[in-house]
Amino acid sequence: MFEAAASRVTEVVSEIDPETDSIKISYSLAPGVQVAQKALSVAALAAGSAVSPTGNVPVQVTFSEATALEPRTEATVRGGRRLSPTDGSGADCTSGFSVRINGVNGVATAMHCYNYMRYDGATGVIAYGNAATTTPAGANIDLQWHRTLSGHSTSAQFYDGSIERTVSSAQNAVVGDTVCHYGIGTGYARCSEVEILAVCYTPEDLTFCGLAATEEYVSTGGDSGGPWFTGYTARGIHSGYDGLGRSLYTPQTRFAENLGGYVLTG
Repeated sequence: MFEAAASRVTEVVSEIDPETDSIKISYSLAPGVQVAQKALSVAALAAGSAVSPTGNVPVQVTFSEATALEPRTEATVRGGRRLSPTDGSGADCTSGFSVRINGVNGVATAMHCYNYMRYDGATGVIAYGNAATTTPAGANIDLQWHRTLSGHSTSAQFYDGSIERTVSSAQNAVVGDTVCHYGIGTGYARCSEVEILAVCYTPEDLTFCGLAATEEYVSTGGDSGGPWFTGYTARGIHSGYDGLGRSLYTPQTRFAENLGGYVLTG
């Protein structure tokens, strides 16, 4: 929300500083251009206040001009890639499937993952969009979505541990169906059969519901948000482990029901 509407600013990168609970914004200018930092920061904070629900910016924001920000090459956003917290803290997750919301492409992962993520080690590729809405009964759904930023593309592919697969369709599995999963923690695809639907669990301070459970535990830490699939059919997004020897995932229909989007297909 702090992107300044000025053509002379060529790039803006913002990161959370966990030690001070503040936002640090670095920007670069077009060659030969000079801009008063105070005027730029005032304009950016005004823009941030305009879109804030409270009408103000609730945290400290610092600005710095960089002669050369970290170079960004065009990335292709897809499933099965490492997502790492931008501040270096917290656990890594895995991108699930590419999802389009209101005409904007991006990628889905688990809601319990960090909101500010590097995509495959790079900043400036994706940005947090929104988390899933709760169900009418008030249950949390373990999904969130990150939009693909300008200058990068989005693919309907996902990595399965050995090859890139292009999603051909998205359909929920039923009890007894074989489903497979890939995550950066496991490092390769593992499969099991769906044992039960409509499961809830509480990994930390939130209870997530609407989950499918497999007969076996075929996942590990770091897999959160990764793709569940059968062949080239998208089944859902990895959530976690229920403590009963079963892996859990959020079925793909929740993309439409609770994120307002749909899985990209090729």
